[in-house]
Amino acid sequence: MAFIDGNDPHMSLLIGPQSGAERLFRLRANFSVGFFVGLHTHRGDESFEVISGEVRFYVGGERQLCRPGAIIFAPRDVEHGFVALTDATPEVFSEQRMNPLLNTLHDEPRVC
Repeated sequence: MAFIDGNDPHMSLLIGPQSGAERLFRLRANFSVGFFVGLHTHRGDESFEVISGEVRFYVGGERQLCRPGAIIFAPRDVEHGFVALTDATPEVFSEQRMNPLLNTLHDEPRVC
């Protein structure tokens, strides 16, 4: 499948194995205020785009409040995490099979 309707509110996995992708995925997630992913690393690159809401990201020692339109990049082996400060919708674009949450460093929302 080469063309995906990104406006379909029912789709969360936009690109993945169902599209024929073997190495990449793109996911749209809806997070409630307070949802967090603690600091961790991956064996592959990962990026995020904030579609709605406010999310505080931590990547490689830097913290940033991110709003719609912000794009965040976490290179391979760089620690990163986030917390949703409001209800938020980010999109994640990443490599498949990179052992997500390979190395969890912290799991408290205060880290982001």
